[in-house]
Amino acid sequence: MKKIIFTAIFGLWAAQSMAYSGISLNEDVSFSGKCGKVSVGGKIMGHIGTYFVPIDVTVMHGGKAIFRSDDEDRYMSAEHMSVNCLGTDEAPKLVVGLNCVAHAPVCGGKTWFYIFDGNTGAMLAPKDVKTEKGLCNAKCADKVLGTGKTVQIIDQERYK
Repeated sequence: MKKIIFTAIFGLWAAQSMAYSGISLNEDVSFSGKCGKVSVGGKIMGHIGTYFVPIDVTVMHGGKAIFRSDDEDRYMSAEHMSVNCLGTDEAPKLVVGLNCVAHAPVCGGKTWFYIFDGNTGAMLAPKDVKTEKGLCNAKCADKVLGTGKTVQIIDQERYK
């Protein structure tokens, strides 16, 4: 009987662990990092994979906040987030992917990207953060970066 229970529990655990490609956190975790001269830091919770749940994640350049996950002026909330540093050491680009899980049309499995020049901190995309029309999807991000389908591949990995 013990063997059957162990097998059932192990099988359930294995099925659950196979469903997630990342790791599950027991508590909030602080993090920090750099992409060129831009720094990123904050806290994350829940699950770390190709995206995470942000808690006041901030992008800084020259001591000034240039992006905050909790910014209420954006058209959409940041319920899930990913951060990638793309480009070269000489021309790094910070790519922040956001999505929300609400039933609003802007949500629903759509990822919107914010791209920053890693040296100057300038926001390269989107041009308008206050309307859905101004947001930048994966195709837009690839066009801004000139990287082929790199961001589209990152976006597809977020939903596996």
